[in-house]
Amino acid sequence: MARWLTSVFAVVLVLSVRAVAGETVKHGKWRIGDEPKTWNLYSTEHYQVQSHIPKERAKIVTDHLERMQIEYAKRFPIRKPLKDMVVKIFANRAEYLAYPSPEGSAAYYSPKDHELVCYDTGFVTGREAPPDIPKDRQLGERLKKLGVPEDEVAGVEDALLKLSNMSLLGVLSHEGWHQYFHFYIVSEIPFPSWLDEGMGDYFFSAKPAPDGKSMVFGDLMPIRFSVIWGALKTNKFVPVKELIRYRQPDYYENASVCYAEGWSLVYFCYQSGNERYAKIPDTLIHVFKDKHDMDEATNEAFAHIDLAKFEAEWKAFYLNRDFVQTIKDLAYPAATSGAGSPH
Repeated sequence: MARWLTSVFAVVLVLSVRAVAGETVKHGKWRIGDEPKTWNLYSTEHYQVQSHIPKERAKIVTDHLERMQIEYAKRFPIRKPLKDMVVKIFANRAEYLAYPSPEGSAAYYSPKDHELVCYDTGFVTGREAPPDIPKDRQLGERLKKLGVPEDEVAGVEDALLKLSNMSLLGVLSHEGWHQYFHFYIVSEIPFPSWLDEGMGDYFFSAKPAPDGKSMVFGDLMPIRFSVIWGALKTNKFVPVKELIRYRQPDYYENASVCYAEGWSLVYFCYQSGNERYAKIPDTLIHVFKDKHDMDEATNEAFAHIDLAKFEAEWKAFYLNRDFVQTIKDLAYPAATSGAGSPH
């Protein structure tokens, strides 16, 4: 028994560090001296920053995360301010994957190690030249896979390709929500995936307000909008009454559509102009935090909502848009204007 425990301890110890680019990179929070020679270790108001990129470059990331902390806390205040949450920034994708990190990701939050991990993608703010993207992740291909006729998207092929990339700051807004929510909810009970992921994607499109301190919400998320429009157009969406009861495995089984649908439901609740719908996400989160019961929280959040009517209005909210013009507006925003919403 003692030998078995010693072996397990040794494995855990090995798994807590990784050799990346010839340097040992520890998981989780670091003490002074834990940082590899070529890394920076310092603190901001809410974060312990572990960075393998120049400080001025890392500051773009941490300034954005600090602004998003304010937004998360406005909606869901935590009594004790969060300090020294870990954000780990690798210099490139090779380092990031060697850590190891999930394939197909640019950032993630690890509840096990309590850290937000990312790398400098080169497409940080969304204003840089976008990188090449695999064909199967291009929006035109994803719409084709859903069965959307080619003539429905004629003339916006280039715009769809342009919108197929996600900026790192947008991804961090999403993953930063998971990190904040982990400390806010403090529960091992599964939480509705449509709302957890949908809230993350709602935060994805946040952009700095003119004051440079707060954030403005209300922009469509191009990737999720395109996919949900395609799923609704081809009748390949998940009925709302089913999606709001999905556990994570169900959600991941049809991830592309479910992620888009989760975002679309949150966006619809906040942006439809219906005050009763706008209360659904916050009510569900508050009840879940209090009772730690997914079904009870869902029942209470939708208690006075006619789900058939809700679903019909949700579908119309997206299908009544001119898809081609919306995609052009999203891809080339300089030609359009919009103030956004405080939600």
